[in-house]
Amino acid sequence: MNRLAAAACAGAVLLAAAACVATAQPAAPPAATTPSASPAPTTIGAPPSESLRPTGSLNADQPGQVLDGLDVRGAVTVSAPGVVIQRSRFTGTGADYFAITTTGAGSVTIRNVTITGDYRSAAIAFHNWTAERVDISGMTHDGVKLGNNVRLADSWIHDFAPAPGAHSDGAQSDHLAGSILVEDNVIDPGTAEEVTSAIILSSSPDPTPAVAGPVTIRDNVLGGGANTLYHNPDYPDVEITGNTFRRDYRYQPIYPGPPPKVFSGNRFPDGTAVSWPPPDS
Repeated sequence: MNRLAAAACAGAVLLAAAACVATAQPAAPPAATTPSASPAPTTIGAPPSESLRPTGSLNADQPGQVLDGLDVRGAVTVSAPGVVIQRSRFTGTGADYFAITTTGAGSVTIRNVTITGDYRSAAIAFHNWTAERVDISGMTHDGVKLGNNVRLADSWIHDFAPAPGAHSDGAQSDHLAGSILVEDNVIDPGTAEEVTSAIILSSSPDPTPAVAGPVTIRDNVLGGGANTLYHNPDYPDVEITGNTFRRDYRYQPIYPGPPPKVFSGNRFPDGTAVSWPPPDS
């Protein structure tokens, strides 16, 4: 099991920091006060020892632009390729749909960022993004939108505060996207009635065409929701392997339906194998 998942299960707090934040020590996560709360490594999220610069919403429209050490009350819209957002904190005020979103040719790498508060759709959204060591909590709607060409790794998505009727998901693909990798995360948005799942692959229409490429969900700790995982069989190339499913879902760990291309090595915390449920179970 990856170190982040192992830490979440065992309460360990060890994970090597990346070179860009090797001298920074982000805040420890909150104590476990709800079924979805969990200990996680102290290198997740924005480093509190840094002096963050307050700012409102921004447009990242310069190729290779680096946004570092910001305290953002609002959103960043990325329209240029190769943008980096790191060592920063985002707080939603209810005025913005997303904390970080890409448009057009925009692409972004997000590292050691904390996102919390009221965003009207999701913390991170759409296509061509990589998020590493990101702490997302207190969301009123979704955690991340999984579009084309995205990677979510070594991150912690937890303890949502969903708005009435929100149908919140930790990670959601709402169209037939491709080239998605979700690995080594703890995703447990909680058990509130408005929380649907930790991860959902659905096929709602989207104006951006899907791209060829697999959807890989591996070595995560997943929990919460009505059913923790939803898989839409319209996705042709999905592999779900090596994940740990907590037992804090409201109904089942997996919504019944046709299985993905590969489903193997998934277990509960006690080591019991997770089986794919039969349809209509």
